[in-house]
Amino acid sequence: MLEEDKGGNPYVWGFEHLDPFFKNRLVRTITTDLLYQFVEKRQKEGAKNATINRNLSLLRRMMNLARREGKSVQFPYFRC
Repeated sequence: MLEEDKGGNPYVWGFEHLDPFFKNRLVRTITTDLLYQFVEKRQKEGAKNATINRNLSLLRRMMNLARREGKSVQFPYFRC
């Protein structure tokens, strides 16, 4: 979701949770097991299930766009 911060700068909500966990990982290393680890981590941080689902939806959207553009062919199973 594109939003603006207090300074009026655009940003996409959710990256602040995805980046620390997935940064520096190759797409081909993102597996269903890794997604479960992400969910567990977010739950331990106190995130509600709906928020975690939105985080995963953003990741799924990014992976779908990459696949559509021919950047990636591997795609993990998303439970939610």
